[in-house]
Amino acid sequence: MKFANLKKMVAALFASAVAALCICPSASAAPLYTFTNAPDSMTGSYTFEQKFVVGSQSIVVNSLGFYDYLGNGLAESHLMGLFDSAGNLIISTTIGAGTGSSLEYGFRWKSIANTTLAAGSTFSLITQSNLDAHNMVPGFVLNPKVLSVEGGYGSGATFNPNLINTSKDNIIWTGNLNIVDAQVPEPASLALMGFGLAALAMRRKKRKGA
Repeated sequence: MKFANLKKMVAALFASAVAALCICPSASAAPLYTFTNAPDSMTGSYTFEQKFVVGSQSIVVNSLGFYDYLGNGLAESHLMGLFDSAGNLIISTTIGAGTGSSLEYGFRWKSIANTTLAAGSTFSLITQSNLDAHNMVPGFVLNPKVLSVEGGYGSGATFNPNLINTSKDNIIWTGNLNIVDAQVPEPASLALMGFGLAALAMRRKKRKGA
């Protein structure tokens, strides 16, 4: 291949990479569930669990949320954590009192490190509450990336899913999590890789011709 033609090929690859970077959509995100009925609530000192099964593809969680009944801020801070089916803690965070955390879908959210949950596996989201209300209304829409969900609660601050009995008929909503698309190679990444290889080939060609 002539050097001039190689330069043209590299330029075309670079233009494709730039175009791909401009048109690639951002990763979609949605909570584990959203409410379909007007929420109702009560308070009390409990530890709550939402147990769920991931669908046919792994998911990535990037934030945890605690229910803010009236949307006017939390009365206290709340410890939250993700556990695997054996009861081992994967990641945890504390959502602070007040209105400092962002409010969306009726929950106050706190970012966590991107956490991948394997397809077909069961996980538990544990939340603690004392002063803030929890939702007693069962109407909800489950994220399509999750197969099923059930819930339960225990008195006091246990923070241990092995001490809580869950049931599909006993879902009390306090905690939520945000699911984003798993990272996959984008057209822009592939184009830039091709650009890099072509540039390397051009450099070698130029050296040989020197």
